[in-house]
This record gives sequence, structure tokens and C-alpha cells, in this order.
Amino acid sequence: MIRTPESLAVLTLDYLQEIEHASFPLCEADPAKIKCVELLRAVGYLDATVTPVASEGRRAHVIRITWMGQMALANQKNRPAASVRLNEKRSH
Repeated sequence: MIRTPESLAVLTLDYLQEIEHASFPLCEADPAKIKCVELLRAVGYLDATVTPVASEGRRAHVIRITWMGQMALANQKNRPAASVRLNEKRSH
């Protein structure tokens, strides 16, 4: 599956919503979730650590959702679901 920047944005925002009420710190071992953590950390939405790519048993440890991540979540609640917007854009 080829991931476009738009599809990555949808995945990462979906992940952010998924962990919104989680107990922190949170440990992730799934490669797709680790990618989401990396992307969200890069834009400042999460405080997290990720073991290096070459590490066996790679993990992401999410410490907290930052204030910027909280703002992104608040903005998402005021908009239609990201996946709905993505599908609408494709149908035009």
C-alpha cells in the first residue's frame, strides 16, 4: 500500500484520537503505531522516545500528548472525521 502525505495525516490523527484518554506512559510495539508516534513527535504533538530502527524489539514510549497535540485534538472535534474529508476529496 502506497501511503500519501494525506493518508499519513489521517493515520496519525486517528492514532492521536485513539490514545487521547490512555494512561501514560504508553508503550507501542506495532510498526504502524511506532511510525505514527514518530510523525506526531516530529510535529510536536507527542513527547515520546523511540528506539533506533536497527534495534531488535523496536518500541515507542509515549510520555504525554503535548499542548499542541491537545489543540489538534480539539480542532478535529470541530471538523468532520478526517477519513470522511479524505474520501470526499477523492470523489471530486
